[in-house]
Amino acid sequence: MHILECQKLTKHFGALEALSDVDMKVRKGEVRAVIGPNGAGKSTLFNAINGVFPATRGKCFFNGKDITGMMMQDIVKFGISRTFQLTNLFPELSVIENISIASQAKLKGAWLPLGGSSVLAEAKHKAELALEKLKLTDLAYLPSNTLSHGDQRLLEIAMAISQDPLLLMLDEPTQGLSVEETQSTVDILKDLLSSGDLTVILVEHDMEVVFNLAERISVLHQGRIIADGDPEEVKASKVVQDAYLGGFEDA
Repeated sequence: MHILECQKLTKHFGALEALSDVDMKVRKGEVRAVIGPNGAGKSTLFNAINGVFPATRGKCFFNGKDITGMMMQDIVKFGISRTFQLTNLFPELSVIENISIASQAKLKGAWLPLGGSSVLAEAKHKAELALEKLKLTDLAYLPSNTLSHGDQRLLEIAMAISQDPLLLMLDEPTQGLSVEETQSTVDILKDLLSSGDLTVILVEHDMEVVFNLAERISVLHQGRIIADGDPEEVKASKVVQDAYLGGFEDA
């Protein structure tokens, strides 16, 4: 069963065609990587799927529901959560407060004047579960701006996870991390995804991370998908080698 299906998704910025007729189907429970050189359209694809901005044309379906043109705050209610390429936190608030706010955004009646205590209690409970999954429990009451860059990236994932997504979209989760932080993040993500219940689309430049996590890879180049397959197929593709991977196997 396909949980996400994009049909001819296209995005123009003036005369620039950042996405061009992108077709992509993602199965429920799959970990899909989207790779490509800088400017290939990866973040644009993420933004068009989850409502940061509307596609110029094309359709996007989630669990059979047409979500084309919906706002991000509405799409999250259907079960799509994401992280961003740049860290996006409330720096003065504690780790658990950041996660609780993210969780609360999806809860029914979250911003109504009555019943607030039960909503806050549920949001905190979801935050505690997310902290445990991302191995951040010991940091729960520290201000988020005191965390290392690696832990801040994990915090963003915890915020997304606290919304109980069916589809988690990770935009370069290891960007700027050291080798040790990257390996730790990969290990935590593997543990998080081991149940197979969560569908993930991952944008990532680190090919070791991609080949460690992804079951299937879509390759974007100049706004078009030029290859789609399992990691070994993509690694062996001459088209992908010429456009992006270069000498990966010799690196």
